[in-house]
Amino acid sequence: MLRIASKMKSLGSLLTQSALDRVAVASTKRVTADTVLIVRADAIGDFIIWLSAAERLVALYRPRRIVLVANRILGDLAEASGLFNEVVSLDTGAFVNDRPYRFAMLRKVRAYGAAIAIQPTYSRNFWIGDSLVLASGAPERIGYDSDLNNIRPWQKRLSDRWYSRLIPANPRPLHELQRNAEFLRGLGDNAAQPKIGNLPPVAELPDKLRLPEPYFIIVPGAGSERRVWPVERYASLARDVAARTGLRLVVCGSPGELQLAEDLANQSGLDDALVLAGRTTLPELVELIRHAALLIANDSSAVHISASVGTQSVCLLGGGHFSRFMPYPEGLGGQAPIAVHKNMTCFGCNWQCSRQHAATGPFPCITTITLQDVIDGALNHLDLRERI
Repeated sequence: MLRIASKMKSLGSLLTQSALDRVAVASTKRVTADTVLIVRADAIGDFIIWLSAAERLVALYRPRRIVLVANRILGDLAEASGLFNEVVSLDTGAFVNDRPYRFAMLRKVRAYGAAIAIQPTYSRNFWIGDSLVLASGAPERIGYDSDLNNIRPWQKRLSDRWYSRLIPANPRPLHELQRNAEFLRGLGDNAAQPKIGNLPPVAELPDKLRLPEPYFIIVPGAGSERRVWPVERYASLARDVAARTGLRLVVCGSPGELQLAEDLANQSGLDDALVLAGRTTLPELVELIRHAALLIANDSSAVHISASVGTQSVCLLGGGHFSRFMPYPEGLGGQAPIAVHKNMTCFGCNWQCSRQHAATGPFPCITTITLQDVIDGALNHLDLRERI
């Protein structure tokens, strides 16, 4: 009975929201323009990984006007990349939960009159990306033949019909860099290959963030406590790096990770540790990482930023999305992050942990990584002399 009620609720939500979406676009005048609308509404790390593919995608459709709809948390970064004629910042939470906001954004997207709408995201989202592509009303709507990580089977069956063309996906597990190249080849760019993006300078650091001494960065957060390496181990690791190199510890992260960052700095016992969590913009964080000798983090956007700006990095990696985002494929050159992990048979669980674990705190695939694993697997293989 509960499953039936859940399905009925989903159907009711679909019918109600679909009706409202139709009202939004029907009340907006659409004049077809020579515009390509790209919908990429996922997170920071996904955008950074997509950067090299974005350059080639934009080149495919120039000289048309290119408009990117992006998650607002990376709007400044997308604009600073210089790739797009216009960036539309989308509050994804409000778009799903706030009907007046959703109504306004659907009308805005419709009003661009795009001739082509493209969603290059492999794991599509029915209520966000797919809905925006449909709302565009573009005669040509191109998407990926999505997996089911972010979409239910019935949603995919329905939204597949909203596209005039779906790029086929290799059924084998691939890294996101390989997926991005696969999508480009499906569009006709036969020379597209996986490549680490090269993020140009995106901000001028204010005086307070121009650190005179060489430093290393730790970003201890990961968007979820279940994917965070224990803070006391980070503190021990910070002491080890500082003792080896003489580098200053800088702890970064989001405003919500300030307490975690302060705990790390305090437990490290390093008197000159600097906590900048929540005190930088995203472009400023990019530039701080660019000028660091080393970055250490969980599987988060920070390690992908480090690769794109040429900074050595170490990633404490769990198994939830193993091989999709980390580790990077071999042979790409550049400063691919070093991934430290303990292989488990349950890797690839999409963070639906099947192992016995506590109700809170990190999953077993994170806690099994020891300080010595990081020292043996990463620190002993780094050469920091050129960056100090």
